[in-house]
Amino acid sequence: MKVSVVSVLVAVLTNLASAESVRGVAPNKQHLYKADSNGKWKCLSNPEIEIDFSKVNDDYCDCPDGSDEPGTSACESGKFFCENAGYKPSYIPSYKVNDGVCDYEICCDGSDEWNTDAKCKNVCKELNEKYESLKKERLSKLTKGLKIKQQMLAQVAKADEELDTKIQKESMEVSQLNDEVYQLKKKIEALNTKYNKEAMEFIAELKGEHSASTIDEKIYSLKEAIHLIKLGVDKNIEKSEISKEILLNLATDFDQNINDVTVKKAIEDFQEFSNDKKFDEFDTLYKEYLEKYNAMLGDLDLYNIFFLLEKNKVHMANWKNFIWTRKSSLHSTLLKLLLIQDESSKKLEAIMTDIKENYNPNFNNKAVKTALKGIESYETLKQKVQDDVLGKIDYANDYDGAVKGLMTFIEELEAALGRPKSEAKDLQIADDLSTEELEAKQSEKKLQMELEAEEEEARRSTFPQNIKQAVVRAVEDFLGVYDNLPEEKETVFETVPYDLVSRHLSEINDLSNAGDEDADSYSKELTSLQEEMRGKQELIQELNQQVGDLVQELNDSTNYYGPSKVLKAVENQSFKASIGEYEYEIDFVGNIKQSGNGQSAHVGTYSGDIKKLVNPKDGTTKLEMAFKNGAKCWSGPIRQAKVTVYCGESVEILKVTEPEVCQYYIDVTSPIACFESELEQVEEKKLVESESVHDEL
Repeated sequence: MKVSVVSVLVAVLTNLASAESVRGVAPNKQHLYKADSNGKWKCLSNPEIEIDFSKVNDDYCDCPDGSDEPGTSACESGKFFCENAGYKPSYIPSYKVNDGVCDYEICCDGSDEWNTDAKCKNVCKELNEKYESLKKERLSKLTKGLKIKQQMLAQVAKADEELDTKIQKESMEVSQLNDEVYQLKKKIEALNTKYNKEAMEFIAELKGEHSASTIDEKIYSLKEAIHLIKLGVDKNIEKSEISKEILLNLATDFDQNINDVTVKKAIEDFQEFSNDKKFDEFDTLYKEYLEKYNAMLGDLDLYNIFFLLEKNKVHMANWKNFIWTRKSSLHSTLLKLLLIQDESSKKLEAIMTDIKENYNPNFNNKAVKTALKGIESYETLKQKVQDDVLGKIDYANDYDGAVKGLMTFIEELEAALGRPKSEAKDLQIADDLSTEELEAKQSEKKLQMELEAEEEEARRSTFPQNIKQAVVRAVEDFLGVYDNLPEEKETVFETVPYDLVSRHLSEINDLSNAGDEDADSYSKELTSLQEEMRGKQELIQELNQQVGDLVQELNDSTNYYGPSKVLKAVENQSFKASIGEYEYEIDFVGNIKQSGNGQSAHVGTYSGDIKKLVNPKDGTTKLEMAFKNGAKCWSGPIRQAKVTVYCGESVEILKVTEPEVCQYYIDVTSPIACFESELEQVEEKKLVESESVHDEL
C-alpha cells in the first residue's frame, strides 16, 4: 500500500503537536487537547464543530465557547491558565492575555504576557512569602481569639446552667404555692364547717353522694393535660432550634467550591425556609399562647366548691362560661401554633433526610460530616421526645375533650341537684376588644363598683342581720353576672379577673348562718385567708410568666444572642474608641452612642438581627449585626448602624463610615466572631491571598 508524503507529514506534525503541552491549558486539562488520527479536534462545548488541530491557539476564534484559543486573547469568553509555580495556580480572562499589563494579582509568574514587551517579572515567590506571613498572622489571631471565645462560651454555659436551675426552682415554687393554695382552701372549708355545720354537711353530701370532689380531680387532670401540651410545644421548639442550628452551620461552613449537588440544594432549601415570612408569626403566636396558657390555669384556680350552693348557681354558670371561652381561645392559638410547628418541622426534617441519604461521601467535607453527626443526634432526641412527651399527648382528648368532660360532669351534677341545665358558651373577653370598647366597659364597671361600695357602706351597720339577705343576692358583677343574662349584651371579662373575685369571694364562701357575736370574727378570719390565697394565686401567675420568659431566653428561639448564644458573654459590657472627631461606645446587646463637639447621639439599639457570614473564597467568617431606632437626625432620617464583627483577640473599633446621612457602617474585632471552621480552612491551606497583599505588591 502506497502512503503519500503529505499524509506522513500531517501525521508527524499531528503527533508532535499532540505531544507538546498547549499554552494556557492546565495540566489536568491537557488530555482534552489531543488531535485525532486525522489531525482534527472538536470544540469542547460544541463537539459538532470540528477543526484542524493546527488552528488551536492560532489567534483566531473558531469555537463559540472559545476553547480553541486558551493561550491567546482571540476569544472573549476564554480563560488562560497561569501555573504560578511556588504559589497558587489561577485563571485569567483571555481578554487580558498579551494586553501589555502585568496582572500580578492573577498571574504572578507573568506568563499571560508571553507575546508582548511588558517583560513581567515572576513575583510568585514574594507573593507566597507574604501569603505565608499573612496566614501565620491569621492563624495566630484565630487561635488566640478562639481560646478567649472558649472561655466566653464556658461563661455562657454556666449562665445557662444557672438559668435552668432558676427555672427548676421557680417551677418548684409554683408547685409549692399550688399546694399552699389547696391548704388555704381546706382552711376556708374548715372555717365554714365551724360556723355552719348544716351547710357543710350539704357540701359533704355533695362530695360523698354526688362525687363533687371529682370536679377538683377533673380540674387537676385538665391542668396536667395543659402542662403536658405546653411541654410538647416547648420540646418541639427545642427540636426546631437544633435542626436550624445544624443547617445554619452547614450553610455557613460548607465550601461552595465543592460540587455536592445534594448539599448545595439543601442549603438553598434552608435559605428559602429561613426567608419564608409565614414562619415569622411563630414568636408572636407563642407569646400569645403563653399568656392564654397562664390565664387558663389562673381561671381554673378560681373554681370554688361553694359554687355548688343554691345561692351561687349563677356564679357556677359564669365560671363555666369563662372556662369555656378560655378553652376556645387557647385552643385556637394552640392550633395555629401546632400547624406552623408541624410544617416547619417537616420542611427541616426533609432537608436533613435528603442530606443524610443523598450526600456525596467522596468529597469527605468536614462541614457535611459535622452536619451528619448533628442529624444523628437530632434523630435520637426526636425519638426520646416522642417516647417521653409527644407520644403521651392526645391533643383532642387531653385538652378539648377534658374541658367538655368537666362541663358535662358539672351539668350532670346540677341535674342531680334538681337545677336547670346551664350550657357553657363562648363569651366576649377583653383580649378581643378595641381600646375604645375596653375603656367604655371599664368605665361602666367602675361606676357599678362605686354604687356597690355605697350600698356596702349602708349595709355594714347591720351586717349580722342583713348578711343572709346579701348572700341570696350574691355577687352582682362577679364575672359579669347581670351582663350574662340572655336579654343583655354578652359579658366582657378582664384577662385575669382576680380583682372581681377578691372583692366578692367572701360572699361566695360565706354560708350565712354565723351568729351575731361570731359574725365579726368569722368575717375577719375568712377575709384574711382569702387575701392570703389571692396573693399566692397572683404570685403563681407571675412566676408562671417568669418561667415562660426564662425558658424562651434559655432556648433563644429567635437567635437573639447569635451563634452558640455568644452575645450573652458580652451582655451589659460596653467598648469605646475615638474615630476622627467622635468617640463611639458600643454595647453589643444594647446601644451605640456617638459623642463629640459637645454633643452626644443615640446611634441605635441592637435589634436582635445577627447573621454569620462566610466568604466562600477564603473562609473569612464575620458577624453582621443591625442596630436600629436611634435618635432622629436634624432634618434627616432615624439613625441606624450595621456593625460588622471580625475575629480578633480583643474588642477594637476599627472603622466608622457614614456613606449616607445618619446611616453608619462600623467595623469591629472581637473574639465572638472567631470560629473553628475558619481556623480549619486556614490550616487546610484553602486561603487565597488577601487584598492587602495585592495592594502592597
